[in-house]
Amino acid sequence: MGVSPAAKLALGDTLIDPVSNHPQYIPYAGFPTSNTVAQAIRPYPQYYGVNDFYAYNTSSNYSSLQLTVTKHLTHGLGFLAAYTWSKTMGYQDSNGGTVGYGVPQDFFNRKLEYSLASFNQPQNFKLTWTYDLPVGTSRKLDLHWANYVVGGWQLSGIHNYASGFPVYVNYGGYNTPAGFGSIRPDVVSGVPMTLGTISSLKTDFTDPVQWLNPTAFAVQPLSGNGVPLRVGTAPRNLNIRGPMTLSETFRISKSFAFFHEKATFKLGMTMQNPFKRTYAYLADQTVGDSAFGQLLEGGASRTMQLDGRIDF
Repeated sequence: MGVSPAAKLALGDTLIDPVSNHPQYIPYAGFPTSNTVAQAIRPYPQYYGVNDFYAYNTSSNYSSLQLTVTKHLTHGLGFLAAYTWSKTMGYQDSNGGTVGYGVPQDFFNRKLEYSLASFNQPQNFKLTWTYDLPVGTSRKLDLHWANYVVGGWQLSGIHNYASGFPVYVNYGGYNTPAGFGSIRPDVVSGVPMTLGTISSLKTDFTDPVQWLNPTAFAVQPLSGNGVPLRVGTAPRNLNIRGPMTLSETFRISKSFAFFHEKATFKLGMTMQNPFKRTYAYLADQTVGDSAFGQLLEGGASRTMQLDGRIDF
């Protein structure tokens, strides 16, 4: 509400001129002529903003295949594995909101916003497990007096492996007049959007490597003062995906009973990123920037946390 159709962008610099320069757009007698033409052509030009609060007038679509395998704790081992193959499409990525659609390109052509959801990962595998080492009293390997120290340890892990998130592109040089949406750049038809798969590129921590193809994206025609003359052809999220998610967390823990088993000391250590995995990430997603579409390497840090607790 209170917004103009994107087709009006074709007026270009006229939109940012004072309406006094273009009296044919004055909406009613007494309208402040210092306001811009863009303000004058709004559906409710007397207001600078009209919001439809909590307008639940959008939708999304989620389709998936889900598989779960559970092994209950027997012989010291238990695990839960879950795999999801899915696709999420929608007009926006949040549920509801104060202005319903947020800021689409064209409030009067909302189908332009229908794309992959930014959080969609089509392949997702998760595994959690625990394993009681077979050392201790009444276990496969009973070390008697040594059980107090080396027996009763438990190992556990969390694994998460998933596809990358969809990539989006933007442009920061638009001079978008009041009353219009969030304009995106163009995707050039027939030109590959990437220069290869991420796995085929050798990324580095300081030396970026080009992944997105700069010639596949362009800024649509602009007026002399940077007003976009139409909406862009780029979807809200592109049908290409960034780097995969690969992560593990391991833990080892043990309980020590003392004071005639009236109290327990629990000792544990958690290790995040035990394999020192690295990951690639996009340094810049703004069309026209010198670093647009370049990948850098991150990660490689391993974190270990030691914890202890007394229960009594």
